[in-house]
Amino acid sequence: MNIDKKVADYMELYAKAGIGAGGIEPTAENWKAVLEYPSEGKVYLVTQFIFTDNPVDAVTRLFGAEYFERYAKFRERLGAKDIFSGAMTGMWTGEDDAWQTFQVTEFPNREAVLAYVTDPLILETKKVRGSFIAKQRSFIVKPDE
Repeated sequence: MNIDKKVADYMELYAKAGIGAGGIEPTAENWKAVLEYPSEGKVYLVTQFIFTDNPVDAVTRLFGAEYFERYAKFRERLGAKDIFSGAMTGMWTGEDDAWQTFQVTEFPNREAVLAYVTDPLILETKKVRGSFIAKQRSFIVKPDE
């Protein structure tokens, strides 16, 4: 696999979908890190959010209540599972950036992550999520062996 070509393809996909970096979307370096991740084995996506609006209310307003049913079926098809999520109540160490939520999602493999972040359903949401997400951090985590 030519990683640089794949990175360019994913960056072009996002650009054609009208999705810019803006601090909440992957950079070329981020795509490269995912593509260099081992293809076999579970992948954990750990995400922190700061919202400007209630995300459930915003998505319902933008896409309708049925969006969540489509989203749940889509995630199930990929084998994605929420392992943990919760409200951030403060920082123990480090700088407090007012993070509001923390979520850990398990994917069966790298291809499932790539399928997730490039699916038309997700791309549709990414176009407008800047209207309710102020800041996001996502980490790709490989479990210890």
